[in-house]
This record gives sequence, C-alpha cells and structure tokens, in this order.
Amino acid sequence: MGRRRAAFGILLALMVAAPLHGQQRSCRQVLPSDFRRLVDVRGQEILYFRDPVRVFCTGGVRLEADSAVLNRGSGSVELIGNVVYQDTVRRLDADWANYLGRMDQLLARGSARIEDLDEGAVITGDQLNYLRETENRPVARLIVTGDRPHAVLPARDSSGRA
Repeated sequence: MGRRRAAFGILLALMVAAPLHGQQRSCRQVLPSDFRRLVDVRGQEILYFRDPVRVFCTGGVRLEADSAVLNRGSGSVELIGNVVYQDTVRRLDADWANYLGRMDQLLARGSARIEDLDEGAVITGDQLNYLRETENRPVARLIVTGDRPHAVLPARDSSGRA
C-alpha cells in the first residue's frame, strides 16, 4: 500500500503543480486505483493506473480519468477516457489529455472543452493546447484547433462586467 501511495503521489505532483511562487499542494486519491510499474529498455519507469482515477487537492483542484500513464523519465502524465480537470478558475473536459511537466503544457483531444468558471466563457474544439504561465512564459496561451473550434464569450456592460 505504501508503494501505491508513493507512485500516486508522483502522478499528483506532476499533474497539479501549484502556481508560481512555490506554493505546496496536497492531494488525496478518493477511489482506489490499481497500478502497474514497468521499466522500459532505456531504464525509464512507467506507471499505469487503471480503474477510475479520482483525485482531490487543496485549493479546489479535482482530477478524474478512466486511466492514467505516468512516465517519470519524461515527466509526462497521459490521462485516458472521461478526463476532467477542475480548479477554482477553470474546468477542462476531454476524451484524452497529456500533461508535459517539463514544458508546463497540456494537450487535450476529443471533444475538448474548457470553461472559465468566473466569467462563463467556454471554448471547444477537437484539440486544445494549453501552455501555462511560467517564469519564462509570463502569459499563458491557449490554442484550439481541429474541426470547427468554437468560443462563447460573455457579453459585457459599459462597466466591463460580464
């Protein structure tokens, strides 16, 4: 059981890294997820999590997927099936997502939908590429591609409120 918690802690650290300024985030798995550990020919450790993956973290972060694959060597986490990421500001739904930890980049495919929970803006598309704000990238970027990307932006009144 301790090995399972340690492996899942690695998954969480990669997926829900706190914003800049060194904030720490603690997470807990709410459903038991079976996992398998493999080492590839280059010696990289790969962890396969199956059964529903459900995680809740401090700061209102929630992560769900049908399964997940963690590659410790590349610092990436692939989420497969019914992917949900939600924090206090946004919610992302997709069929598949891959978080590239070293680049602070999230790639999502298959009915990708991201919603700004405060403003009500919704962006949908086949593929979504989200580059988080970092020290070297002071402004986050969101690129949506594929067949008929679509955005619904809230109307604003004369004071600028949605």
